[in-house]
Amino acid sequence: SKHNHFISTDAAKTLRRLKQAATIHSWQFHPTKSHWALLSTWTDACNNPQKAGGDPCNHMLYVTKDLGSTFSLVASYVFQFSWGDVKHQHENRIYFTHHRSKAGEQVRYGGWTPNVDFAYTDDYGHTIVNLVFRGNKFLVSNGYVFVAKLNDQLKQTVQLMVSNDGGKTFDPAMLPVEIQQKSYTILDTSEQSVMLHVNHGDNSGTGNVYVSGPGGKRFSLSLPGNIRSASGECEFDSIVSMEGVFIANFKDDPNNSAMSEQDLKTARDAKQLEEEEEETTNTQIDKKHNSKKAKGRSEAVVRTVISFDKGAVWSYLRAPRIDSTGQKIDCPPDRCWLHLHG
Repeated sequence: SKHNHFISTDAAKTLRRLKQAATIHSWQFHPTKSHWALLSTWTDACNNPQKAGGDPCNHMLYVTKDLGSTFSLVASYVFQFSWGDVKHQHENRIYFTHHRSKAGEQVRYGGWTPNVDFAYTDDYGHTIVNLVFRGNKFLVSNGYVFVAKLNDQLKQTVQLMVSNDGGKTFDPAMLPVEIQQKSYTILDTSEQSVMLHVNHGDNSGTGNVYVSGPGGKRFSLSLPGNIRSASGECEFDSIVSMEGVFIANFKDDPNNSAMSEQDLKTARDAKQLEEEEEETTNTQIDKKHNSKKAKGRSEAVVRTVISFDKGAVWSYLRAPRIDSTGQKIDCPPDRCWLHLHG
């Protein structure tokens, strides 16, 4: 049954039933305390309004400090949630986005909205401090807190707010040009700077990659035309165990046809609904290294480049001299390169 949940502390030799009657939607362990966790549930009204007794549908956030023996409510009408950052000694803090009005039906996903704020609590919901007004989505990673703040609801544009002091102050990310920003993908934060993909809303299936300085707030253009799926996944990755080395695909096609807005919206909505309350401490590269690879595709306009200096300079990949069968590959290095289709 979906209402029965079990947990084990001995590699599944024994299982204990959790004392949580509602269906657990998301579970996030504490970064340092093994018996602490955050979990979320959707109320019964979300799945069966007739049995809800008139109660509205909303997303509830709970905390447990004894591995599921007891639970206490942190907040209602929650969208995303995460433990705080260990680097700032905020590991017991709970960050979350929540609906400003605690009444009525909670919409699971309806695009960027002016009714959601970014907040935190240091006492498990007794006191809630709102940090970013209209802050819809966020990410906590390597000492940074990123919040996507609604700018214009009609145009569905947002502003990225960045904090590098544990949420004490937030400043807007400064890009080299003033251009509308539809969404963001935090690519990497592992080396004291931020790699950021920005969807500028041209429906071309690409966006620009920007790299920041150590503060994570001032950005310069690193790679234009980075390929992005309609759901926001970018063809960008790091080379594990080699600092500052990244590989990416960009679209070398100035006359490429744009995807329809409806196709983009359909894919975005599906992805947002799937990831709405997922763990908010992983950058895209973290997620790639912990998930299965997506199926490849072949595009004549896709070009693969590599950077050895954190995105300052990008170069094409040299093709191998022979193939897997030992046959020579005719690929002159001055006009022929290796391209990887992800």
